[in-house]
Amino acid sequence: MDEADTQSPISFQSDKLQNIELLRELLNLLHDLQSGKNSVKDFDNHAGSIRLKLSTIKLQLSQIENINQSLEQRELEIKKLEENNKRKVEFLKGLKNFTRYDEIKDEVMAE
Repeated sequence: MDEADTQSPISFQSDKLQNIELLRELLNLLHDLQSGKNSVKDFDNHAGSIRLKLSTIKLQLSQIENINQSLEQRELEIKKLEENNKRKVEFLKGLKNFTRYDEIKDEVMAE
């Protein structure tokens, strides 16, 4: 099995993003511009690879589920999940008590 298959989608996307070296390339481009190696009018031509990397980053981020979800939306979702869990726990407790009642009733009837 491939290492990518065992990772969660978020950590896999994070690993991909970490492998993109954007800052170094941007600094090199700015250094070349400042040193006179590249002219200002050629800046746009040399920035193509940076644009491509930014597009790749944007694509990788868009593939992460709920990345655009606001904090309020997440808090509301967490509250709903907590309420659902409480209802399920109460249901299971009631079911457990009901089955105990049946067991006790069966024992009393058997005597």
